Amino acid sequence: MISGAARAPVSDGSASRRSGATTDGAATSGRAGIASTVDASGYAKAVDAILEEIAAGNVYQANYSQRLTVSVDADPWALYGALRRNNPAPFGAYLALPDAMILSSSPERFLRMDGSRRVESRPIKGTRPRGDDELADRRLLLELAASEKDRAENLMIVDLVRNDLGRVCAPGTIAVPELMQIEAYATVFQMVSTVTGELATGRDAFDLVRANFPPGSMTGAPKLAAIALLEALESVRRGVYAGALGYLDLRGGLDLSVVIRTLVWQAGRAHLHVGGGIVADSSPEAEYLESLDKAKAPLAAIEELLGAALGRFEPGRANEEEGRAPGGARAPQGDPT
Repeated sequence: MISGAARAPVSDGSASRRSGATTDGAATSGRAGIASTVDASGYAKAVDAILEEIAAGNVYQANYSQRLTVSVDADPWALYGALRRNNPAPFGAYLALPDAMILSSSPERFLRMDGSRRVESRPIKGTRPRGDDELADRRLLLELAASEKDRAENLMIVDLVRNDLGRVCAPGTIAVPELMQIEAYATVFQMVSTVTGELATGRDAFDLVRANFPPGSMTGAPKLAAIALLEALESVRRGVYAGALGYLDLRGGLDLSVVIRTLVWQAGRAHLHVGGGIVADSSPEAEYLESLDKAKAPLAAIEELLGAALGRFEPGRANEEEGRAPGGARAPQGDPT
């Protein structure tokens, strides 16, 4: 089943598959390169290391990521507009910080709580690229829906989210009304589940966030062991990536997205983290390609603004910088207890 009003239709090629259109606020045309923190071989080695930890029983899943960096001498507001056009998604945010701009167009809800204290989380696990035509699109959709690997990956995180919500929700209220639904976005299909509960008496929105942060879909399971493993393997700090972005209202409710499909603009450079969940039957090569599938729409936004295609990847160049994304700690170290 496909749902989601703000997503591209299955038969639509989508604007994010095109590049080169110049818009207001466009930068000077040029063939900018993409600096990445790891090449395909290095990515595969990290995945192999995670697979060894899985085989040893230390983790069941870990969400490994890399960081891409592109020079973009342009108005960040114009870049945000290009991101929203190329990657329409339910959760958009433009956040101006003293030293950076956060440009986010995320498909994933971390936590929502309304005035009735009903809590909802919608973890995403499982990805396929969109096809070049309707037949290819349909084939990839069905492939994702039937994938035992992706279903297992999704179910592990659903169980983790159920456990995290159960720490602060009333007993007997945790439910999974939607399991492994397929949603279509501009460049990818995603497998999404919905977990709900009712916040327990005496608990508030801050308790809810403390019990669930960082988002389980971006760490792995068990959460603490996965965080420690990612801390050892990822070569740059995550910054806001894999965190949460949203609002807390005056009634005590909140709505937070997971910070993915997000560009961090700082001093003429755009940083983009992409990755995926590694489980026992993951293929290192396939996991690397999946991370690049997730980068397509944000990179297409940069291409639109530059008015030119981006150049080749330059693996490892980003590690010659300071080794950290703007404003952040390494792989998420928030208190998940």
